[in-house]
Amino acid sequence: MRKLNGIIIPATQSPEEILKSSVSGAMREQCTTHIYLANPKADYDQYVNQLKVPERYFNIIKNLDPLSRQFLIVKSPLYKGDLNDFAALVTLDLSGLGVTTKLLSTDKDDLEVFDSLFKDGMRPDEWIDTYLKLVA
Repeated sequence: MRKLNGIIIPATQSPEEILKSSVSGAMREQCTTHIYLANPKADYDQYVNQLKVPERYFNIIKNLDPLSRQFLIVKSPLYKGDLNDFAALVTLDLSGLGVTTKLLSTDKDDLEVFDSLFKDGMRPDEWIDTYLKLVA
């Protein structure tokens, strides 16, 4: 896919799902950026031994407060010759967006409202205000 200038974004709530996959090794090697959310129940063997997450990152993942709105981004070395990953602890607080965060919602009820409003070809200004009033 990379040679075709494409991207794949695998996402899972459980590392176990990746490990079950027949392409788990390729995913681990070919994904240059990893985003880890807080996981107080993180399993050392799965993360460190099987997924090859460095122990220092595992400790961050396991000890992050799930309500902190923080996550860890790990990028493979940025420049040729670099030996170290680039890692950043990021805070993404969307609470100031208020009801607008409903635009990102995958809640069943919110999706039903969206499906009742949206028609192919509609511009955002044709449905967003009505949607936000209905899901607020």
